[in-house]
Amino acid sequence: MGVMPAADLHLDLLGSGDICGDSPMDRVRNALARHQGGQVHHVIAYTYEQVFTITRWAARYGHRVLTVESADLRTHIYLEKGAPSPS
Repeated sequence: MGVMPAADLHLDLLGSGDICGDSPMDRVRNALARHQGGQVHHVIAYTYEQVFTITRWAARYGHRVLTVESADLRTHIYLEKGAPSPS
């Protein structure tokens, strides 16, 4: 893997989406909601669907996808949280 940005939060999605657990997208959305704009979030995803959903959602809601890199069976996604929309 190349040089990765320094992250303020690390979120591993292993086991997400189990029958009684939060979905991977719920976990990402909740994690970003608790932090400030400009902070970097490192998300470790395990399926193509997780990577696709997270990166598309982030772009749609004003978060910046800094890098996406696969290593072994994991994909490392670095997101920079966007500023909240003005009310």
